[in-house]
Amino acid sequence: MSSYKHYAKQAKQRLKNEFWDKVKEERDFYRILAKKDGVAAESLLVKQKQQLKEKIYNTNFESDEEFYLTVKQLLSTNDVIVNPIGMLADKNILKDMTESQKQAYLLKLSRRYQQAVEKYNAETETHKIV
Repeated sequence: MSSYKHYAKQAKQRLKNEFWDKVKEERDFYRILAKKDGVAAESLLVKQKQQLKEKIYNTNFESDEEFYLTVKQLLSTNDVIVNPIGMLADKNILKDMTESQKQAYLLKLSRRYQQAVEKYNAETETHKIV
């Protein structure tokens, strides 16, 4: 399938699933929230636009969100996590890899984990301020 057909199919699916209606509702919510908190709505809307770009253009967005939710759940517990990368790694995938593939996989996983931790810390800081 050509990339144009693929993108058109995705756009049609977004229309069918009322994706844009949900985006509009979310934007209205951000405006109300900004007005209530006395914050400029523009910063919240810019953040929403960035998230929207991620949803549309990042083909791995759902898996990234699932990964983030898993990391968030790990970080939310009061337990000390000794080896988070080991906990997040897929053992079935690792057993079939060569040593260099394992290193590349774990390096990518550690970067994703670091980004998720930074996002989690930013979210918790935001909630502490509000």
